[in-house]
Amino acid sequence: MYLKKTIFQVLIILFCNSAFTQNDNDYFVKKVENGVKQILEINEFLNENESISFHTFVEINENKYLFTQSYSGGAHCCTIVSAYIYDQTNNYFIFADSFLRDGDSVTIENYPFEVFSRVNYFYTCYACFKFLDCDEFYQDYYIIENNSFKLISSGALQEMITCFKKQMPNLEIPNLDENGMDNGERSLVLNQLNKIFKIQHDIKVITDLYKNYVPEFENKYKIWAEMIEIMMKN
Repeated sequence: MYLKKTIFQVLIILFCNSAFTQNDNDYFVKKVENGVKQILEINEFLNENESISFHTFVEINENKYLFTQSYSGGAHCCTIVSAYIYDQTNNYFIFADSFLRDGDSVTIENYPFEVFSRVNYFYTCYACFKFLDCDEFYQDYYIIENNSFKLISSGALQEMITCFKKQMPNLEIPNLDENGMDNGERSLVLNQLNKIFKIQHDIKVITDLYKNYVPEFENKYKIWAEMIEIMMKN
């Protein structure tokens, strides 16, 4: 866990942010809905949006932001984080951007926003997800840049590759059942290689890892073509 904490500390310094104490009644939010504009006190805005569970104020590179977290409803979906930037001239926050996470909560009190990224439903159910014990070497974060959210990936590439190589011999990948599903093994391989690919963007590296270290299983190379397509889209 030390490495992950170090990455986070570097990001904190890099993006020059600080939380600031804010009285909700001091500021307003400009709400635009169906072409109708309203200027609401922040408390009034929050009360009107009952799905908002948390909010916080952060100053980033001399810009003040209001961040909110809400839940859209539905099975394990979705946490929505929204950013509102402060307009000093008019003394209100106005919507800038948002992102959503399928099933995963986000601690908006800590910026950059640490998130758990994964590809779901790859030959398995959502609850059947498995992962390798390599995540201490990797982390995804959302930052706000030019008033838009941007997902960035940080990791120690060689440690991630070494961890993958060490753990693959212990992985047993069964044949798919009558519903075309396994117990999360194919998804595990996809997600770990996807993390490595997001750090170095080299198809040859992950292809060699898959070919030489992933145990043999039914339709291994057909499945690899599907994995490549998913990773290229991500």
